[in-house]
Amino acid sequence: MLAIARIEEDNRWLYLVGLGFALAFLSKSWHAGPILVVLGSYLILSGQWSKLHLREVLLFAFCSGFPVLFWAVLRFGRDGFTFFDLMIRTDLLKRTSQPLEGHVGNFWYYFEVLKGNYLYWAIFLALALLLQRFFKPEGMPPKAGLAIILWIVVPFLLFSVARTKLAWYILPIYPALAIWMGCTFSRMIRGNARHLAFQSLLFLGILGCLAKNEGSILIRIRQVPPAGHQLALQQIASMPQYRGAKIFTMCGTYGGAGHWDQAHLLCAELYGDLKAKNGGLGTFLQDKNSLLLVPKSEMTDALRQAMVWENAMSCLVRTPKK
Repeated sequence: MLAIARIEEDNRWLYLVGLGFALAFLSKSWHAGPILVVLGSYLILSGQWSKLHLREVLLFAFCSGFPVLFWAVLRFGRDGFTFFDLMIRTDLLKRTSQPLEGHVGNFWYYFEVLKGNYLYWAIFLALALLLQRFFKPEGMPPKAGLAIILWIVVPFLLFSVARTKLAWYILPIYPALAIWMGCTFSRMIRGNARHLAFQSLLFLGILGCLAKNEGSILIRIRQVPPAGHQLALQQIASMPQYRGAKIFTMCGTYGGAGHWDQAHLLCAELYGDLKAKNGGLGTFLQDKNSLLLVPKSEMTDALRQAMVWENAMSCLVRTPKK
């Protein structure tokens, strides 16, 4: 996004935008789409599109398309069109047309997210924008300002239209909001009409917003209860006899019951230095000295005979040593 703001200076920044999009796509799939929408909107609204040469457009297409195409060829060799079919039907079409996994919300969902997390910053920024007309702008070129505004508005609107809602979908707009606020406050502090008393009030307002925001973050962190299987791993790790042990799972959700969810894997490694392995029940039965984390609802009579620990949601099964 910062490279988009520099295209006015040199069209070669376009190549970095393309490479950045490719890497973002390989990391977050269709969530990288807003980068291209921001780029296209910027080129049209700023008039930079008319200054591009065919060679530059082709090089941009290469930088943005070749890494994705290279990955696609390798991926196709693994399972054909299966992954791409799911990628298009589920990650793109279903997430945009219907709420998945219970992540519902209306068009105003992300306004509520900003209100809940950054209300004081929003009020402070609104007051600053109302007052900034009394201060002569300094520093940011107009077209760079356009890029920052598009960086905020385009992802916000696109994810507001999509039917699946998750608060972290709009994380990419926060750096742009921070830049926008920083530039606004800088103009007010360094402008020709600056006044010591006003600068002091502005500084105190910024400190107040920071304190309130950080206080809200601390409250939320302290109030979040650990999830059931994470709590089980924390309790298991407190037992010295299991520290550093090999452990399998039947509690996976995203990659199947036998594959560790990221949150569970992190808990296993951080709390008890457990060696988390994928493979589930089948691999566990072939191993002669390991642990298996099992949801209580999945316990069988055979597993219960080897159970060594349980809580309200999870059970721990152990194979006998050789």
